[in-house]
Amino acid sequence: GLVPGLLGAVLTVFGLALARRAWLGQPPAGSEEAPAGRAEPWRVALALALCLGFGFGALGSGLPFPLAAGLFLFLAVFLFELPDRRREGTVARGALLAAAVAAGATAAITFVFQELFLVRLP
Repeated sequence: GLVPGLLGAVLTVFGLALARRAWLGQPPAGSEEAPAGRAEPWRVALALALCLGFGFGALGSGLPFPLAAGLFLFLAVFLFELPDRRREGTVARGALLAAAVAAGATAAITFVFQELFLVRLP
């Protein structure tokens, strides 16, 4: 556990820095773009809920990893796009697109971890 713990700590620090920058509406360093505005609180809460739900709920519940990852990806893509899809009247198309992205990404992630990295997924 030392290396994964250190990687987790570094990722946490960088994640907090990115979250702070997004919350304050600051553009990326060296960017000439105008700030996009403050982060919408519901998006921050949704991202936090999805990540914690995946990490503490889905992975520890006995669900196979591909099913848990696919569900997480589907919900993330679908829910973050939902306001725009409702406004455009394309909710069903958004659900199909989210399902296709989740299926493709889950297959790729599972293949890469099991076949290339030789990591046995739960």
